[in-house]
Amino acid sequence: MSNDPPIPASSPLSYLDLIKICDNFRLPPNHGFADHVQNSFDLDSFVPWTLTPSRGSPTIGLLRFDVIDLLRKEKPGTWVIPDLLHSVSFDASVNTPRKRTAAMKELCERWRDTGVFPASIGPKKWRDEMYPVYRNPFGVRDHCLEDDSNDGNYAFEMERSACALFGVVTYGIHMTIYQGIPSSPQVRIWVPTRAKSKQT
Repeated sequence: MSNDPPIPASSPLSYLDLIKICDNFRLPPNHGFADHVQNSFDLDSFVPWTLTPSRGSPTIGLLRFDVIDLLRKEKPGTWVIPDLLHSVSFDASVNTPRKRTAAMKELCERWRDTGVFPASIGPKKWRDEMYPVYRNPFGVRDHCLEDDSNDGNYAFEMERSACALFGVVTYGIHMTIYQGIPSSPQVRIWVPTRAKSKQT
């Protein structure tokens, strides 16, 4: 997906070169995530999940058809799923970060408890960690629990383990430390170890 020129195999690769090779998800210059979805993904496999039904609403995720089939069975007033499936969105009544968070919390916990997607949100995968979702996943992080307005980039929160199921962009931090040894060409590498209590 990257438009960067290929790096010759004989050249030594810098860390930045390796990151560019691995990070091949590119947005168009205007950061229109919805346009990128339309141009880069096989829409026979994924459908954009937009914040609202209105034209130009931000795309916050990508949904598989098996997820959409289950959303169709949900009670009216939470989801808008048109017959001509160009996108799926929250209903117009689910119009604040607090309402969206409550809708996603109820849905994800119910799906967890009924075993709908055990490989994604089953009890062994559940993190009990609310993850903020933004209108522009590459934009400003203006998350504020007290603010329930639609003025910023923050859209709502959802269970972190369900983010992949809903095609939401997520971030994490991983640190590896390199420490030089005085008077030696060797280097110590401090590699983090995943906690045994971690769900995944």
